[in-house]
Amino acid sequence: MLLRIKQFFRPPVLANEDQTAVARVLSVALNTWILGTFILVAGIPYGQAPAARILVMFALLFSNVAFLLVFRGLLRGGRVTMASIGFLMVIWATFTMATVVVGTARNATIPAYVTMVVLAAILHGTRGMWWAVAAYSATYGLLIIAQLGGLLPAPIQTVGIGVWILMCALLVVTAGFLGLALQLRDEALARARQALKDRVRADAAETANQAKSAFLARMSHELRTPLHGILGYAEILSNGLDHKEHREFAEIIHNAGSHLLDIVNGILDLAKIEAGRMELSMGIVVLDTFFQELGRLHRQPALRKGLVFHVDLAPGLPGSILSDATRLREIVNNLLNNAVKFTESGSVTLRARPVGDGIEICVSDTGRGIAAEAMNKLFRPFTQVDHAGANGGTGLGLAITKDLIELLGGSITVESDYGKGTTFTVWHPAAAPEIAANQAGN
Repeated sequence: MLLRIKQFFRPPVLANEDQTAVARVLSVALNTWILGTFILVAGIPYGQAPAARILVMFALLFSNVAFLLVFRGLLRGGRVTMASIGFLMVIWATFTMATVVVGTARNATIPAYVTMVVLAAILHGTRGMWWAVAAYSATYGLLIIAQLGGLLPAPIQTVGIGVWILMCALLVVTAGFLGLALQLRDEALARARQALKDRVRADAAETANQAKSAFLARMSHELRTPLHGILGYAEILSNGLDHKEHREFAEIIHNAGSHLLDIVNGILDLAKIEAGRMELSMGIVVLDTFFQELGRLHRQPALRKGLVFHVDLAPGLPGSILSDATRLREIVNNLLNNAVKFTESGSVTLRARPVGDGIEICVSDTGRGIAAEAMNKLFRPFTQVDHAGANGGTGLGLAITKDLIELLGGSITVESDYGKGTTFTVWHPAAAPEIAANQAGN
């Protein structure tokens, strides 16, 4: 029996966390009010007060307890809003009846009203708080005016209208500060919830990205092994076959396999970069040798298309820089391949010059250029622009180029005059000791 009573007076645990918090506050308020009611009953001056007044007080207090027990039942049933509104209305009615019937409303009533305003703010927020201020202020003022007019018992007459105005001011100020506190609390909770949502989304995105990168890396490795076999046998066939048409078939297989291998390697590089696992091998890159090798590699493909190929190294270019030669070669190779591929007539130029504390590498062509509306998606992975799709592009090259140069501490920009040509400009720091140190630490 005692356990059931104890359970009845405990705050309920509801499915909604916000309602559970309100229910806890309301439960404490109900329990406190019930206890206070019994204390008032015990403190009634039975030998001094008239029997009628004592009877009225008993009826008032016990009816009050009955209502409070009903509200506790509603609270146990999860009807928090109904219980809290009923509780505040019973308190308002109790104060009013006590003032009218018993004549107990004096200056001591004001702290009780303030407490009820605070409780209304906790239970019902800003709107409930201001309704409580209006109800208590209006009721108290009407009672004072009625008693001053001789319509009600006399005990409150010594309080006066001045105290009522002071009480109204106190309630308004209290409500104002409470409203500000509630607003700040709501803003803080909103920021906390948003930060939590952002963190959850970021963690989910990171987990998905890592899973995707791991899958792409694994699949790329699995695909490269058979591709190397296909390329090897295709090359043997093209060299060993006597029939011209058969050699052409073998070359087609070799070219298709090479293209597929480039795609697989690009996906692997992109997966490594996105997963933060791209390893750099920093070392000294001798620039004259580096650019001359690139020139020899791309001059013949350009000449076969009837293009003029230039390598222009500006005076004052440093003899060497600190970089990853393989990755830097991959960056410039990709830009030169695109320039030759998408230029039908004219020239392709590779320029290098010192700029600030680094070098600037420019790859210019006189090809068809890039439309202005396509510039903003030029470096997105798996995105092709203009005529790239017609030449079998995958949309990976420029995305990887941008990621690699940024990984090396540099940057890439592009300028294009549609129908006249395009210039890609890569800036690379002359020395990047912090990158080398980080790689050495790994």
